[in-house]
Amino acid sequence: MTKYIIALFIALLSYINANAQQDSIIRPDSLVDIKPSFKGGEKAYIKFLTKTVRYPAYDRERNIMGKVEVSVIVETDGTLTNFEIKSTPSKTLGEEALRVLKLSPPWVPGTVKNVPVRVRHIIPLSFTLG
Repeated sequence: MTKYIIALFIALLSYINANAQQDSIIRPDSLVDIKPSFKGGEKAYIKFLTKTVRYPAYDRERNIMGKVEVSVIVETDGTLTNFEIKSTPSKTLGEEALRVLKLSPPWVPGTVKNVPVRVRHIIPLSFTLG
């Protein structure tokens, strides 16, 4: 009986460990069924950016424009973590993109077979002067 209980306990620990490892996997956008998205859709995202972005004075004065790409992990609860600037036309535009994304409300997480998963997602932010 004791051997049976020990075997059952070991099997249970293996199952728990396998599930914990599965939860820690970070998938790229290309390996999920549904990619992460801003909660509320594109209009809500544009409204958030319009309200939150402050064009840095340094870049405005020098007419610096362009696209900043920030890599993030969209967690299973939709929060954004692990921010990393992948490309930026200037240091200050990159810093502004990070500031804005760190203020972002939770996103709709990516899913595989209708189950939320951690996804590495590249978020582009375009900075233009009118």
